[in-house]
Order: sequence, then structure tokens, then C-alpha cells
Amino acid sequence: GAVRVSSTGAFTTYDDADGLPEAQISTLTLTHTGSPLVATWSRPGIAAWRFEKDRFERVPISDDADLYPESWRPWHEALLVDRLGAWWTGSEHGLLRFLPPARSGTAKLQRTYRPGQSPSSNDVAHVFQDSKGNIWFSTLPIVAYPAPGKRSGLGMLEPSTGAIRTFTEADGLPALNSVAILYITEDHAGQIWIGLHRSGVARFRNGRFEIGRASCRERV
Repeated sequence: GAVRVSSTGAFTTYDDADGLPEAQISTLTLTHTGSPLVATWSRPGIAAWRFEKDRFERVPISDDADLYPESWRPWHEALLVDRLGAWWTGSEHGLLRFLPPARSGTAKLQRTYRPGQSPSSNDVAHVFQDSKGNIWFSTLPIVAYPAPGKRSGLGMLEPSTGAIRTFTEADGLPALNSVAILYITEDHAGQIWIGLHRSGVARFRNGRFEIGRASCRERV
């Protein structure tokens, strides 16, 4: 379920009695109008529930069963609502952008962005928008280490041009055949931080990533 904390510190829990499914929530975010929005694994694919009045209502994401095969599973940061209201998710086919769904409608696929040539490089997991409007995303594996011959990936899409920049070891990242990206976020200074599986964090500034562990005295 989901929990809301009021300005006075009171907790309100939402579960299946409030319209949510009995499933682990992978994403908790807001629509561009400020309504809470959650995403879960729907076996297959991803499903969303938007808070309407006093309960959550299911919002179908696409009517194309081929977008999300049985083997694909969303993780954290699986659903993004950008500043213009468009919805974004990952998939085995790439980064997907959906038109903002009407109150009782389905999120319709608008465009697919494919960052690479191989299937693994198009298997998008986490999705994040920075303060400049760029869409950051990672590619599988979600957790643990890549299988032999596989690599994790990190990319940034500039929505206004459709251009995708992919980051590699040449940009300061660790060996991508031996690490997984777990989280993407941004600090108050506009620096992008990447959480790495059992390998600390990576900070992007001055055009490069720096690997290490943030000091508790450092203001981030």
C-alpha cells in the first residue's frame, strides 16, 4: 500500500480498500496536476493507479500487450510524469513516452526511444527527469551484476531534440560489465547522482562522473 504523512505528522494508510492492488508499489510520484500516482508490476508489464477524490483508480498503460512481455519487471523509478504531463516508462523495447491520459482513459504510446542496437541496451529500467528537463534512464540489469557478455547502461535524452547521450567508462563510470545502476537522482546544486550496486555512488559534475562515497559533512 501507500502512506501519506500530513503537515502535522499524521499518517494515513491506503490499501486495497482504497482501490490499490495487493502488490508491491514500485513508484510513487505525482501527476502534473498534483494527484498522487503509483505504479506496480501487473504481470506482465506495469500498471498505474491515480488518486481521484478519495480513492485510487486504475489507469491502463497502453493497450499493446507486446510492449511489456511476461519477463519484464519494473523496479524503482519505473514511471515518470514530466513537467508537461507526459508519462514515461521503461520497457524491453526502449524508453516509452505516453500521452497524458484522460481521467478515465488509457495512456497511449506516443513515441519509443531506443538508445542502442542490442536488445540489452534497449531494456530500460529506471527513469528520472532532471531540473533542466532531460530524461535520464538506466538499462538492465536492475540488481546484482551483469551476466557474462552483458553490460549495464546509462543514458540521457533531451526531449526537445530527441538526442540521446550514452555514458560509458570514458565518462568516469566504473566498468559497466561488473556493476548495476540502482537509482538516479539530483541534488539542490543540479548534480546528478547514480546509486551503484555494492559500489557506492557516482556524481556527475563538470561533464564527468566521479566515483566514491559522499562524506556526511558534504552538503549535497
